[in-house]
Amino acid sequence: MQVSVEITSSVERKLIVGVPSNEVDALFTDKLKDLSKTVRLSGYRKGKVPLTEIGRRYGKTVRRDVVTEIINKYYFQALTDQKLDPVGNPTIERVVDEPGADFKFEALVQVYPEFDLPDLTEIEVKIPTCDVSDADVEKVIEDIRGQNAKWVDSESSATALDRVTIDFKGSIDGEIFEGGTAENFVLELGKNKMIPGFEEPIVGLTAGDSKTFPVKFPDEYPAEALKGKAAEFAITVKKVEQALLPELNEEFIVQILDVESGNLEEAKKQIREVLEQQSSNALKQVQKKAILEAIAGKTSFTIPNQLTRQQARQMRDQFLNNLNIRGKNKPNFSEEVFFPEAEKQVRYALLVRKIVADNKLQPNNDRVGEILQEIYRSLQSTDMQNSETQNAALQHAYALSLDEQAIDMLQTKLKLVYEPIELPELMKQNQ
Repeated sequence: MQVSVEITSSVERKLIVGVPSNEVDALFTDKLKDLSKTVRLSGYRKGKVPLTEIGRRYGKTVRRDVVTEIINKYYFQALTDQKLDPVGNPTIERVVDEPGADFKFEALVQVYPEFDLPDLTEIEVKIPTCDVSDADVEKVIEDIRGQNAKWVDSESSATALDRVTIDFKGSIDGEIFEGGTAENFVLELGKNKMIPGFEEPIVGLTAGDSKTFPVKFPDEYPAEALKGKAAEFAITVKKVEQALLPELNEEFIVQILDVESGNLEEAKKQIREVLEQQSSNALKQVQKKAILEAIAGKTSFTIPNQLTRQQARQMRDQFLNNLNIRGKNKPNFSEEVFFPEAEKQVRYALLVRKIVADNKLQPNNDRVGEILQEIYRSLQSTDMQNSETQNAALQHAYALSLDEQAIDMLQTKLKLVYEPIELPELMKQNQ
C-alpha cells in the first residue's frame, strides 16, 4: 500500500491510497471461487460452474463488493499509518479500478483541529453562586397547589392566573400559515408557553370576546419559515376558568406532598433538600458554560463542519422528541436551524478535549461507578441487560468523568469572580 496525504484545510486531509493490482485481483478471484461453490445455474451441477461463467454473470456485483472491502481495509490502515484522528466518515472522491493498473482511491477526511490554549491564569470569569431561600420553598408549594387546582368557569375577565379556551388563526401578510390555527385550544395564562406577546392581549377578555393583535416570532424560533416574522392572530375566547387552590392542610401534605407525618415544616425541609440538589446540578452546568465561553473567546480554531452537523442533528431529533408529536403531524425542521447553538457546543467540547489531552487526565473509576449507578437507576431492567446500552452508558460515564475533571482543573487556574443570583434566574440560565 502506498499513501500520500494532502492538507486541504486546517481540519481536512485528502488521503491518496494505492493498492497493488495483484492483491485486488486475487481477492476478486477468491470471491468468485467462493460463489461458484454455492451458486446454481441451469445446465451445471452445484459447485461445477466454470469460473468464467461465474465472472460473466456476477463479475460486476462481486467487483463492487471487492472495491468496497479494499477501500474499507486500507482507509483505516492509512489513518493508522498517518496518525490521523478523523471526526467522522470519509468522503470517497475518486476510485481508479482499471485492468492492469494498481487500484487507487482518494478519501477526504475531516480531522480534529490543532490549537494552543491561552494563558488561563490571565482569564477572568464571572460565575454564579446560588442559595436556596425560604421564598423558593414557598413558591414550590404554591406551584404544587396550582398543579392540583380545580378549574371552574368564570364570567369575569381573564387574569394572568386564569385558564382560557380559545380559537385562533395566525396569518403573515394576510395568509394563514401552517400550524397557525387551532380550535378549543386550552391555554393556562402566565406560564409563557406561547411565543412572546401572545398571552398579554388575552388578559382582560371575557367568554365570547374576539380580538386581533400583532406578534413577532422570535429570531431563534425553530421553524425557518416563521423565524423573525411579523404575524397577526385573530382569537375568540370561548371559556374563562379560575383556579380553586386546595387548602394547605395535613391531608394535602400527606397525599400531595407525600410527607407521611403531615407536618408542614418537614415538607419544607424535604423540598429545600430537593431544590438544593437541583441548584447544585444547575450551578455546575451554568458555571461550566461560563468558563468555557470565556476560554473560547480567547481561543481561535476551525470547527469541522461534520461535528457541527452531527450535533445539530442530535439537537433537532431531541427537540422533536420533546414535542411528543407522532406521524405526519411531526414538524420537518431542518437541522440547520440548530447550527449556531450546535457550533457553540462543539467548540466547548473541543476545548474540553484539548484540556483533557494536555493534562493527560484519566477517568476517575469511583466517579465512573457513581455515574453508572445514576444511569442504571433511570433504565428499565431489560435495557440494563442490553450490551449496546451498557457500552453506551460506560462511554458516557467515562466522558462525563473527564469533563468534570477538566472543569475542576480550570477552576484552579482561572480568575474566578463569584456573583450571587436568585434560584429562578439560575434555572433560566440553565435552560
